[in-house]
Amino acid sequence: MKEPDIRVFFKRIIAGSFAVFLWMLINVTAGIKFNYAFWSNQTIIGNIVFYVWLLISGIVLFMFIKKLWIKPM
Repeated sequence: MKEPDIRVFFKRIIAGSFAVFLWMLINVTAGIKFNYAFWSNQTIIGNIVFYVWLLISGIVLFMFIKKLWIKPM
């Protein structure tokens, strides 16, 4: 890869993909493995905290990716 723009482009793709993968890994682990994503007969504080975390972390992830791609190459 002799073009510096291609290198920057691939770094953005890798950074964005890694961020999404890490976000999904954390949320799937917390939601499915620790059973916070599923509502049972009663609402526990863990479910509420999980869904608030999911919303806030998703917004932060979106802002990170937007900031990553809005910069000119």
